[in-house]
Parts: sequence; structure tokens; C-alpha cells
Amino acid sequence: MAEPTAPPVYSPTATRDNYAPYSWLAVAAMVAAVVGSSLIAGFGYWAFRARRPLLEPVLFAIPLMAVALSFAARRSILNSEGTRDGLKLANSAWWTAVISSLGFGAYLFTVEFSVRRDAAAEVERWAGFVTRDEVSRAFHRTLDPGLQSGLSGDDGKRMEELFREPFVAFRQSQVVRVVRRNKGECRFEPGGLREWDYQAKGLNCVYTGTLVCPEGRFTLAVPLRAAEGPATRGADAPAGRQWQISPDQSGAGYVTAVTLTPYGWAVAELTRQGAAVGRGFVVTSAAGRGAQLAAYVEYALGGDPGLDPVLAPLTAAGVTARQAVLGGGGGSISPPAEWFSHTADKLIS
Repeated sequence: MAEPTAPPVYSPTATRDNYAPYSWLAVAAMVAAVVGSSLIAGFGYWAFRARRPLLEPVLFAIPLMAVALSFAARRSILNSEGTRDGLKLANSAWWTAVISSLGFGAYLFTVEFSVRRDAAAEVERWAGFVTRDEVSRAFHRTLDPGLQSGLSGDDGKRMEELFREPFVAFRQSQVVRVVRRNKGECRFEPGGLREWDYQAKGLNCVYTGTLVCPEGRFTLAVPLRAAEGPATRGADAPAGRQWQISPDQSGAGYVTAVTLTPYGWAVAELTRQGAAVGRGFVVTSAAGRGAQLAAYVEYALGGDPGLDPVLAPLTAAGVTARQAVLGGGGGSISPPAEWFSHTADKLIS
């Protein structure tokens, strides 16, 4: 019986390789990481050329998306049992996105820290001038940075000549009047940066603090502006931010809240009564011809004829009596010359 022949053996003509397709999550993660890092670098270069900080938290979005995609890609590849490739690509995307995000986050933290530090230093310097009653120096810090460099804070007369109305308004502001009433007894307690934002013309922010004196506690909200010196004042300008205390437009002297002591309440009431008397004096003085002497008698002598018989006809009662005799125009008749000379002697003496 013949032996069966063995089946032919075919040798393979090609070797099998270990090819596996790349994970689309890994590819997407790498694309997002490169795009996000490129945007941060590109906008950073533009901000550097424009000499302004890059404050765009939205730039975090794409790198964070790359981090999420790379994490998902790693899990998908490790669970695919060799049917998906791209682990190195996913790891590269992960570190690219993480490093760019951390770098941009550190930059934002540095910018905010420098703004808070510089704003605190500027307000504390200004408050030091105010509490030491150095009004001209304090007003000097409210000028535009371009004007500050051309004027000395010690030259109060020069600043009053150039900026008479704002200088007088600052000198009459509430915070300056409080310090002048309590010389040597005021101190400034720093608060903190309440808000800040960067606009086309520079940085705007508000710094808070408290002025403490025998009258009470006066809460202050001091607005500031800052411009990048070289971008606004030429190549020879000093580097760094140029700060300015924004002029007070409300007339409140930066005071937002007040907590008075009993002494402070007494001062406030005295101020109120004095303002009422002053307004009455002005109204009476403007009433008509010769009314200035009547105002002097009414408010300086109390309107009592017994205090000065020579001026008795100029009191309110005297004016009323003349009007009764001479008619409605009697109150506007010019007083005799001896009344003016007598009053002048009283005022001068």
C-alpha cells in the first residue's frame, strides 16, 4: 500500500508587521497644543511690542482642551491592547499644553502682583503727603505723568498759578480739611486693590484704605491711572508704569464712608452750623445795594442795636422801619459815609 504524500508547505512571501493606526485623539491633542502655544507666543510678542501686558485669560482655553484630549488619548491607547498607536504623541501634547499653560499663568500672576504692589506704594506715598499736610506734593501726584516730570512737588505757588481751580478744589476737599483739623494725629491704614482693568490708554484701578484721626475713621477709595512710560512720552521716558492719582470729580475727597467719634460728631455739627451762617451771610449780602453792611451787622454783631448804636439803623429792624416810612425803596438807600467809615474801623481793628 502506497504511503500518502505530505501536503506541500508554502513558505510566506512577506513578513507580518506590527502596524497599528494612530489614535485620532492623540492627533487632535497635538494640534490643540501647538495651536494654543502658538497663540500665547504670538499675542505675547504683540504685547511686548505694544508695551502693554497680555491680559487675556481666554488664551487658556485651547491648551486646557489639549490637556483633556491628551489625557483621553492616553487612556484610549493603553486600553486598546495594541490596536491603537500614538502614546508618544499624546505625551508630547500633554507636556506642551501643560508647560504653556503654567507659563502663561505665572505671567498673569506676576502682572497682577506687580500692579497690586505698585498701586499700594503709590497710594501710601500720596497718603503720606496728605497726612503730613504737604498739600502741594499730594496735589502733584494727581497731575498727568507728563506734567509731573516738569514740575516740582515743592513748588506750590507755581502749581496754583498753572492749575488754580483744581488746586483750590483739592485743598478744600474733605480728606485735606480733615487732616488740617487734626494735624499730626492722622494715619493711613492701607486696604487693598479693589478692582483693576487695562484699557487702551493704560491701567485703571481703585485702591482702598482708611484715614484714622480723632474725629473717626474715614474710608477712602482712591482711583489711579497708570501708563507705560516709553509708550506715551517718547523713547527717553523712564521705563515702567507712570502712576497718577486720578483727580476727584465728586467733591467728596475720595471719602466713601465715615464712622465718627463723639468729637467727630461735634465737629460735624459745628461745620454744619457754620455753613448755614455763611450761606445766610452771602444771601443777605447779595440782597441789594447797601445790604453788605446789613449783613455785617446781622452776622457779626448779632443784629443787636445795643452792641453798636451807630449801626443800629442797618439791622433788619432798621431796614424794615425805613421801608415803612419811605416805601419799598427805603431798604436800598445808600447808608451815610460815616456808617461805612465806622464799619471799616470795626472790621480793621
